[in-house]
Amino acid sequence: MSTGNIRSLLEQLTGDLVTVIFEDEERTGRVAAITDDLLVLSVRNRDVLWVDINDITAVRVVGERYHGNDDDE
Repeated sequence: MSTGNIRSLLEQLTGDLVTVIFEDEERTGRVAAITDDLLVLSVRNRDVLWVDINDITAVRVVGERYHGNDDDE
């Protein structure tokens, strides 16, 4: 998937729970924001992970937008 396609997909998934695959790892969290070249992923315990969009090889949707507290994830 090209970087442009990944960026477009992530923009549509803002607020959704996704698994992002990049380099040799995968992380699951909520799409919090997209900058020019970074994905801001809200992961467990309210930590934030910044991922270079150019490093992302795949995105898998895990859940829909959540309108509450993520403490139970």
